[in-house]
Amino acid sequence: MMLDNFIGPERPFTWVLQFWPVPVFSFISALVATLLCKNIALKLGIVDKPDKLVKTHKGSIAYLGGVGILVGLTVGIITGIYCLGHQSSARSSRNSCDIRSLSTKPIMLYEKAM
Repeated sequence: MMLDNFIGPERPFTWVLQFWPVPVFSFISALVATLLCKNIALKLGIVDKPDKLVKTHKGSIAYLGGVGILVGLTVGIITGIYCLGHQSSARSSRNSCDIRSLSTKPIMLYEKAM
């Protein structure tokens, strides 16, 4: 396949498909965090209010949306690191990231680094 050399000669392109939890968890957590940050920003008054000179929007716009996106990015990176660690430690038994252990066990990044 054309993309086989893109991820390395020893891995087939289908190797990438085992990381399906990364975009799923990232999207869901970004969506929830963005909605939560919007509600917090509106409640605390952290908003951009329109004026007649420069800003053309009609209502108040919350400023904390970027925090929700950052949460989604962070969750995606942590999920990817977990899937890579799980893939290398369980190479013989399974070839994909186990979704049950990802959602029930805490991620011990510090112990894996040591």
